[in-house]
Amino acid sequence: MPRAVRGCHPLSNRFVLVAESILTQPGVLVECDPSVKAIILKYDEERHDYIVEDLDDDRHLVIKENQLQHLKERLGQELDQKVMQPDESESE
Repeated sequence: MPRAVRGCHPLSNRFVLVAESILTQPGVLVECDPSVKAIILKYDEERHDYIVEDLDDDRHLVIKENQLQHLKERLGQELDQKVMQPDESESE
């Protein structure tokens, strides 16, 4: 019987189980908006630092547990920059 990897959903205190047979290393199940998932997928294309498994829907990924905090910081910085920059079309 395969062991399961236990990860805490980042937006709640509930625990989720992901079968180890699909994972190559421990990870944390992350639920996010499709646009944020696209950004994370783009980041991971560079060096494959973040994603353990893409769950083939538009909202869920299994992220390397040891990279979760770095990913949150990187996303926060990028999203802050996008929010702080005025839309160029409004200035015309």
